[in-house]
Amino acid sequence: NTNYIYAGTSDGNVWRSLNDGLTWDSLQMTLPYRYVTSVHSSPNVLNNVYVTHSGYRYNQYIPHIHKSTNNGTNWTDISGDLPQAGINDLLVLPGYENVLFTATDIGVYYTVNGGTNWVRLGNNMPIMVVWDLEFNPNTNKLIAGTYARGLQTIDITSIMTSVGIKHTNIVSSNISIFPNPAINEINIKVSEKIKTISIIDQQGKIFTKTTKQKINVEDLASGAYYAIIETEKEKVTKKFIKY
Repeated sequence: NTNYIYAGTSDGNVWRSLNDGLTWDSLQMTLPYRYVTSVHSSPNVLNNVYVTHSGYRYNQYIPHIHKSTNNGTNWTDISGDLPQAGINDLLVLPGYENVLFTATDIGVYYTVNGGTNWVRLGNNMPIMVVWDLEFNPNTNKLIAGTYARGLQTIDITSIMTSVGIKHTNIVSSNISIFPNPAINEINIKVSEKIKTISIIDQQGKIFTKTTKQKINVEDLASGAYYAIIETEKEKVTKKFIKY
């Protein structure tokens, strides 16, 4: 929702505006009073938001990751079994809410169960500070910005497949989009019962969520988009171009 804005400030506060910035509410009552390193609204679920903190300013070497399902009114600690290190950034995988990646002072970790259990990602990144995470949906690669060695990338197709996200260009799927490129509307051809279809951009922002197989895309800006089609049997991501 473009009316929702979240901000973390260097004084350790997290703020929320539900009216495009006209008024702001402090969300600090149930969060640790620590340095805010990132705030992310979910690309998948409207009212979900995530915040990370670092306690190094207070000589506190523990992970701080919290999730809210009601726009920051209440928070739940989802740091799970992360190692004792500061958190610098978080990435929610577009199309799957329980798959999270976090940038820590000792590398990148990920979870496929919403934060209960975390695993170190990859096997050849040194123990070093990672400041920033981005996802390239065209290549299924996670991009890590590090303190010492610039940028590093890793293919996460195997993780996406393991949690039920099919590759964008999977050939065996019986789901297709036409016309592609599209001007005014797209049609989803699928033989199974549809649970939901979401239209997202390459940054994971949701524009439409529906069960209809004919979707109006006339108001979308020109560029590349994805349709995440979930049926009773599978969850498939298909790329399309809007003219």
